[in-house]
Amino acid sequence: MEPIELEILLEIKEEQGKQRGTLEQILEQAKRTNGTLRDHESRLRVLEQVQNQSAGAAGVRKTIWKRVWSAGERLGYLLAGIIINEWKNGGQ
Repeated sequence: MEPIELEILLEIKEEQGKQRGTLEQILEQAKRTNGTLRDHESRLRVLEQVQNQSAGAAGVRKTIWKRVWSAGERLGYLLAGIIINEWKNGGQ
């Protein structure tokens, strides 16, 4: 093998080593980025769950308040009916 050929082969090998190192750095950075994305996705899921729970709780409170108001309204009508009946019948 000629010295020039050997020199070219050594240069090629050196370039391959640099490329391999660069590729390993890229892969390591991709792993870190993927880990960060997974963390962000996890946080988003938690926030969405909290938001959904909050919306559900608000809906429950609204429903309960409607029922309480409805029961109070019925009680008011009942009391008004009793009072009107007593007034019409003269307290008999």
